[in-house]
Amino acid sequence: MNAISNNRLVNLYDRAVLLPSAVVSQPLVEVDQSDRPPDLVVTIGSPQTLCDYVFSIDDVVEISIAGKCVYVDPLPGLGELTLEHMVLDHAVPHGLSAQGDCLLHAASLMKNQQAVLLVGDSGVGKSTTAAYLASHGWELMSDDSVRLERQTEGVVAYGSYSGLRLHDGQITKQLLGQTILSASGLVADYSSKLRVQVGEPTAQVLAAKVTLSLILEPSGRELSVDRTPALTARSIGAAELCAAMAMQYLYPPTAAHDAIRRIEYMSQFQKGMGQYAVTIGQGETGLSDFAHWLNSVVDE
Repeated sequence: MNAISNNRLVNLYDRAVLLPSAVVSQPLVEVDQSDRPPDLVVTIGSPQTLCDYVFSIDDVVEISIAGKCVYVDPLPGLGELTLEHMVLDHAVPHGLSAQGDCLLHAASLMKNQQAVLLVGDSGVGKSTTAAYLASHGWELMSDDSVRLERQTEGVVAYGSYSGLRLHDGQITKQLLGQTILSASGLVADYSSKLRVQVGEPTAQVLAAKVTLSLILEPSGRELSVDRTPALTARSIGAAELCAAMAMQYLYPPTAAHDAIRRIEYMSQFQKGMGQYAVTIGQGETGLSDFAHWLNSVVDE
């Protein structure tokens, strides 16, 4: 096991996570190590103990989870960007999920202390939609994963970090308005997406009560007169939302036996929030129409 003595204790999803400094360079919320013991410890290398879960991601790293310890064992010569991506976007959420936290593959944004979840498969447009909303009055909590916690007042969402992941062609004035952006390089060596910061990094992990859950569906099924996919939004029931959210639950893939518990667990989160399945039209017009509709629903 390759020990790294210089670590960073950071706040991700309102959990204290100890990360190897040499691997993670993103602007993250730091935690005073004297105030809080780590909830999760990430180490680069192979474990020297029996683990609860062992699985590979994209055949470039093997992730092993033993309690609150997560081991990330990369292929020889794996690029720094890819390793950082595997640690931040895979090892950490899977490690927290293995401990019982509810980690959902979703973008999250907040406005007036209300959080909205954008849930959907990879490639459906969560990051693009989150980028547009972040430049039009919404505050970005996370563009790819969020932790949910059931509290007395309802479901509270906790973001991870405020960066976006966008293709170069999406970083445009049409999409992001006048927002000042900085791109810090590729998400991973095999990806064409860039890590993009909208404005200044937040000084804290954002949290808010979830008032609306939206299942994003692929566009193109319903066309308007000008042949541009139109905005459609239909109210959905608890069963459909629960099933969609359970499909996006982040958990170690070797924990398939846990499927029933995940469905039961997700069923408690759909209570007390608005729930829609949404198809967003293409281009700036589609995003603008969606933003107007979303604001009207939240303001009701």
